[in-house]
Amino acid sequence: MLDGDGDLLTWDPDPDVDSSIDGRYNVYRGSIDQLAHSDWGDCHDFTGNAFRLEPAPPGAVFYLVTGVTDLEEGTKGFSTGTERSKYAPCAPR
Repeated sequence: MLDGDGDLLTWDPDPDVDSSIDGRYNVYRGSIDQLAHSDWGDCHDFTGNAFRLEPAPPGAVFYLVTGVTDLEEGTKGFSTGTERSKYAPCAPR
């Protein structure tokens, strides 16, 4: 969800992430063109359930949020019935 000013992305906390000792979230941001190549864009690793949006480049952008527990990063969702790859885990830039 976006706040009233449209510059703060928030989501409902995941109880599994929040109860984890090393619980945090990864926020991926990139251009829509990158998704066609399974490029998740820049990744930001942090705790909490709010992310200040950066100025967008021209064109459409996407944001993808995943939860991280002590064990591993959660799913990046599904595309055409298949789970998206976790091959390239978050490497904060």
